[in-house]
Amino acid sequence: MREYELTFIVQPEISDEGCAAVREKLDAVLQRSGALRLLYDDWGKRKLSYEIAKFQKGHYFVLSFLDAGKAVPELERILRTDYRIDRYQDCYFVIDSFAQLMRETAPDFTPIYARLRHLPALDPSAP
Repeated sequence: MREYELTFIVQPEISDEGCAAVREKLDAVLQRSGALRLLYDDWGKRKLSYEIAKFQKGHYFVLSFLDAGKAVPELERILRTDYRIDRYQDCYFVIDSFAQLMRETAPDFTPIYARLRHLPALDPSAP
């Protein structure tokens, strides 16, 4: 299972009951697919960096969950078609440990490591 994070923006004019309905709809998809919800965070209404659908503010939500990938297409379909949702962004995290992160990124950073190796060692006692 992978950890997914989904951030979405609901139109500011939607009531708290409407936001709760969106949450229930997404929770139902997670439950049907066997996913485990980790976090549902309400960031509140914030000013958008640019205007979306003639709105200057949006109600931000973050949903984190564990899933084998079955729920993602259905969640994306709901977020794309629900009139209350302006934008969404989903991403998944595959890194299981710091050691794995270092193994995955080492090829990209090898030139940087090579340049740093030639620098003189810093003496912590020096002023």
